[in-house]
Amino acid sequence: MRRLNPRVAWVSLFCVINLVCGIVIYCTRKFLGEASSLSLEHRGVVPWITLLLILSYIVPLLIVFPLFSKIKVRPIRYSQHDLGNAVGVLCLILQLAYIAFFLVTGTGVAGSMNRSDSPLSVFWVLLNQDSLFFIYYGFYRSKRMFWPILVVSIISNLLRGWNGIFILILFMESCHLMRAGRLRIKHVLLGTGFVVVCYPFIWALKWEGRAALAQGVKFDDLGALVTGIVGALGTTGVLQFAGLALLGLLARIQLVSDVVVVFQNSHVLAGEIAHGIVNPFWREGLLGLTFDRLLGIRTPDLGVALADRIDPFHLNNWNANPGYVGWFFIQPWAIPLLVLYTAVLCWISMYLVKKLAARQTSLDMLWFAWLSYLIPAWLASMVLFTFVLFVFHCLHLLASLYFKWREAFLAPRAAIG
Repeated sequence: MRRLNPRVAWVSLFCVINLVCGIVIYCTRKFLGEASSLSLEHRGVVPWITLLLILSYIVPLLIVFPLFSKIKVRPIRYSQHDLGNAVGVLCLILQLAYIAFFLVTGTGVAGSMNRSDSPLSVFWVLLNQDSLFFIYYGFYRSKRMFWPILVVSIISNLLRGWNGIFILILFMESCHLMRAGRLRIKHVLLGTGFVVVCYPFIWALKWEGRAALAQGVKFDDLGALVTGIVGALGTTGVLQFAGLALLGLLARIQLVSDVVVVFQNSHVLAGEIAHGIVNPFWREGLLGLTFDRLLGIRTPDLGVALADRIDPFHLNNWNANPGYVGWFFIQPWAIPLLVLYTAVLCWISMYLVKKLAARQTSLDMLWFAWLSYLIPAWLASMVLFTFVLFVFHCLHLLASLYFKWREAFLAPRAAIG
């Protein structure tokens, strides 16, 4: 198989999925995925919303990203030593400490209503371990510390009811194979087989894990988790369950349904933003959290407000995907400000990556962050990811100080000897 451009391939995949889902929604007059219980009010908006969504993938990822990646940045050389494994040790310690934290408190588990206002909770919010692993993957995939970090990260994600890490791994490894010109039919078949065979079990583990571990983890809960997975597969039937899981995956990737729901509720959502009930786009993320702390309130982001529209009676905590273009319908007058704000945010993320002597793998990592956070309009996650890039620089500084201290203490002894 000839050498492929992984970014074009992945954008094409997401565009095709959204195009097909847009056609299905238009023809059946029914939403897909999490919005399937709602009614489609204006069938005629579906084609041009689908077109806008496809453009929202193409313009930032295939036009803006290549332009931003050409900026000239002088890298920082923190040490004459290779810091990859030393930074990996710090990342692994943080990963294990975070697992201990959420096992005890239940916070961080998907869908959990548990919240903690302790300084330790704020620490883990700011030092997001999923983003930290993501960034380490991009810079140090070839280091020996990568593999224990990978295993611990998978365990951490599964315990918290998240399965997005497998899409990340699939993306990064496909990029590695495509850029090396080593992608073969067997790799495609292996990846397809993993999705078809393994994903239903991962999907069951995700939902059963969220239910069993949301209140904190006990050994009895782990037993209930295993029983729940076996029961889910046995009750539904493996093939039927596999079909539901794969449909759930496709429905989660498509954004057409959610953006049309945003369009249908744009006036209501705009009013809630104007009255301070929902955060404007610039308050999503760390800035909004800071305001909430200072004012003693907690204002939801657009994704949470959209989830309330889709399921007003939900008892768990979840976010829907409003889509970047969804903001166009809510605040049309603010489109230039939204584009400027996200352009600055993307430029900062590019700058921080290139400051660490970015290679193709790290740029692929950043590109996938844009795909994962910017296009679905998870602006808070994009802000947090950018902040963790800064933290990643700080870990390099700590690792370089370790080598300096070691040399300072060992050099006199060597001289005495």
